[in-house]
Amino acid sequence: MAKKKGQKKTNEETSSAQAPGNRRRFPRVNLQNQMDQAKIIVGAKVDWLDQCESEVFDISYKGVAVNRPQGLSLRAGDTTDLKLILGKLEPCTLKAKVVWFNDHVVGLEFLDIDHVTRMIIDEFLEDKIIGAHMVPVSPQYFSEQVDFQYWYHGPNNTNVFLWESGDNQLTRAMVSFDDQAMIFEEGAFHRAGSEMDWDVQASYSTETLPSQENEDLLVILEKDSPLVQRSIEILTQLKDQSKSINNLLKKMIEAKG
Repeated sequence: MAKKKGQKKTNEETSSAQAPGNRRRFPRVNLQNQMDQAKIIVGAKVDWLDQCESEVFDISYKGVAVNRPQGLSLRAGDTTDLKLILGKLEPCTLKAKVVWFNDHVVGLEFLDIDHVTRMIIDEFLEDKIIGAHMVPVSPQYFSEQVDFQYWYHGPNNTNVFLWESGDNQLTRAMVSFDDQAMIFEEGAFHRAGSEMDWDVQASYSTETLPSQENEDLLVILEKDSPLVQRSIEILTQLKDQSKSINNLLKKMIEAKG
C-alpha cells in the first residue's frame, strides 16, 4: 500500500534509507576481502558489552559496519557502549550511535572518542588505508635494469615489488615504506640493510633493489616483526588482488605462523 504524504517511516525503513552509499568523508577499510588466515592477523570485532560479538565488515576513523547480532534490539539513534577489538592491539571501550541497519548489517558512528582510543584506531587504519590507495604501475615505466614483474605504488612513497619465475611462480617480494624495506623470499622475512639507496617515486624508471649480488645488505627478520605485520596490512588492502598477491599473502601468513 502506498504511504500517504507525510506518513512517517518505520525505524527499519528509515535505517535502510540512511545506509551509506558512495559518499564518504572518511576513508574506509574493507575487512571482508581478505582470506580467513589474514582476518586472524588484521581483522576486527565489536563486543556488545559481553552480550554478543560482531565481526567488523569495514571501519573508518568515524565508525564501523558490523554484522547484526540476532536477538539484539536496535533503533536508529540509539547509543551504546562497545568494546572495539582491533587485531592484536589493545581493546578499547567507546560509545557509539546506531546510524543505520538492515537485516544483516549495522552501521555505527563513534561518539566522544578519547585520545588513547583515537591513537589505537589510527594505528589500526594507517597502513591499511595506504594499501587501499595503491595502484599498479604500468611496465612501460620500468627501467631496463630491473627484473621484477609487478610494481604497486601508493601514498608516502610506499611500493610493492613482485618477482616471478619463468613458470609464473612467485619467487620474491618486497614491500617498502617509511625508508624501510621488507623482503620475503624462500619462506623467510628480511629487512633491507641501511646501505640501500633508491628513489622510486622521483623517476618511475630507475632504482637500486636488493639482488643476489648484495645479500649482505639483508638482515633476517623475526616473523613477529612490526615490519612484517605492517607489510601484511598493506597487502591485504590492495584493490588489484591478483593471483600473485594472494599467493604472496598466503605464503607470508603461513611463514608468520
